Amino acid sequence: MVTELSALSLNCWGLPSNTPILYSEKKDTRIGLICEFIKEIWLKSDYERIKTSLRTVLPYSKYFNEGLIGSGTCIFSRFKLRTPKEFELNGTLRTFQSYKMNGYPHQVWYGDAMANAGLGQVEVQVGELTILLAVTHFHAEYDMFKKPFLLDRTLQALELKYELWNHGAKDLLIVAGDFNSAPASLPYSVLSSFLQDTVKPGEHEYTWSHPDNFFKEPTDAPETLDYIFYRTSHKTTVEAKGWYPLSSPGSGYHYLLSDHQPVMASFKLSACTEEGTARTTESAKKFPSRLRDEVLQLLQYGLDAHRREIRTVLTLILFCVAMLIYLANSECSFGMLTVGSLVAGLVWYTRFIYQRKTIIHGKIFNPFYFHPF
Repeated sequence: MVTELSALSLNCWGLPSNTPILYSEKKDTRIGLICEFIKEIWLKSDYERIKTSLRTVLPYSKYFNEGLIGSGTCIFSRFKLRTPKEFELNGTLRTFQSYKMNGYPHQVWYGDAMANAGLGQVEVQVGELTILLAVTHFHAEYDMFKKPFLLDRTLQALELKYELWNHGAKDLLIVAGDFNSAPASLPYSVLSSFLQDTVKPGEHEYTWSHPDNFFKEPTDAPETLDYIFYRTSHKTTVEAKGWYPLSSPGSGYHYLLSDHQPVMASFKLSACTEEGTARTTESAKKFPSRLRDEVLQLLQYGLDAHRREIRTVLTLILFCVAMLIYLANSECSFGMLTVGSLVAGLVWYTRFIYQRKTIIHGKIFNPFYFHPF
């Protein structure tokens, strides 16, 4: 018996219009169009509005609203969603796993660190098939030449691999989202070492800053950042195909639904024969040694950079303490308050950088992250 499924992933660019610096243009109108034209969606805001609009075609949904302002991700489905028993942690069922590294909180002009980036997961039963659905949003890159957040996204890809390893792939695993990583990037290579891209190599299209996108800035180079990955168990064979559906509604609106283009994929699943099982086992992907060395090199570079930053900040703290002593003798209360506040901020930042350094160190010396999936 052949089971046919489809999935769609879209970054809806749904920041509220009244958000300082960070906002999305024509959000309210675009959300209305998304409600009408998108059948399966992953988004941040206006969840209830879209949920109401889709209740007749995609009646089941999960909004991953963990953290201070949420993760910005959700899943809509034709099939009833459930939380697998293996998601239980200390007696509590969890469907969302936060990434340990996601930018710097003081960089409020980016906004990534304010969101709770992570992996949201739910399970559906389609006939006799158990399917795990996962959605994520990696840290964005704001300098495509220096790539200051390549380390964060690579670590997020490793954590995603670790999380999915713990829970298994069921009969089918589908992972979709905005990975903020080009097909030739290191995070993409980590992901494709244990997952299969629904779009074949060389057939990717731009999903952000597309030349035909109304919201494209003249200085922004187009990028492929959004994907739908999958993996099957040894009991299931699958034919998967990914493509980029036309996102313009064609109803008099001269702009698209988002600054991102949607990605869509179709799946045909069937029970695996003995020959198919052997073929699946032989083609099981391993973490290539060359890729492992490249990841370890990046992690070591990040570790050294964080160590240097800690030494620099500690030097600044010592200088500020000396200033405090001088100001105390001068009885300058305003100066003491100012420098004291600076010291407090530097101490917090030192602690934050030390935590990041510890996370990197743990990844380098934990070989489990580089095992075959």
